Parts: sequence; C-alpha cells; structure tokens
Amino acid sequence: MSLWGTSEVCSELGITKATLGAWRRSKGFPAPLLTLKATPVWDAIEVRAWLADRKSATAGRHLQLIRLYRQYGRLKLAADEVGISIVTARRWLREHGEPNQSELKALEGTTKGTAA
Repeated sequence: MSLWGTSEVCSELGITKATLGAWRRSKGFPAPLLTLKATPVWDAIEVRAWLADRKSATAGRHLQLIRLYRQYGRLKLAADEVGISIVTARRWLREHGEPNQSELKALEGTTKGTAA
C-alpha cells in the first residue's frame, strides 16, 4: 500500500494545497486513512481512483456539450434555410405580386407528394 501525505497528493495531482483543501470540502475527495499530527494520510490507489472517476465524469460532460453544440449547429442551419426561404418568398412576392386563387391551386397540385 502506498501512502500519500498532503505534499505527495498535491505533487502527484499537480494542484496546490488550497485546491486540495477545496476538493476535500466539496467534491467527494476520499477521506484520509489517518492523520499524523496535523498531516492527513491517504491511500494513493484510492486518490488515483477518485481522480480517474472525476476525469471520466468530466469527459462525459464534454461529450454531452459537443453533442449539444452539434445539435445547435444543425438547428441553426435549418433556421437559416427557413430564413433564406422566407427572404426568397418575399422577394418573389415583391417582383410578381400576390398569387391569385387559381395560381395557388396550381401550385398545390405541383407540390403534392413532394413534402419530406
């Protein structure tokens, strides 16, 4: 069994003592096995396991953010296409005027069965 004091934990994890203190208070950091004088002592394997779990959870959150960003991109593209269609329709209406009823019926006949 490998044991780590505060200095070893900070060195191995690349953090400051202040960060370690914050993690111990709020992030489910493993409890020390014992305290020698004023120095807590941890099982190194337990600390490494906690860090691996934390990295895995962080990676999962990053993957979720990537998926949401991609979904946003697809939605934005669809919204842009709708916007372009509206602009095109407005431009056509300005150039050609409002269609009459017979023109609308003719258009309906050409678009049946083409909807996605």
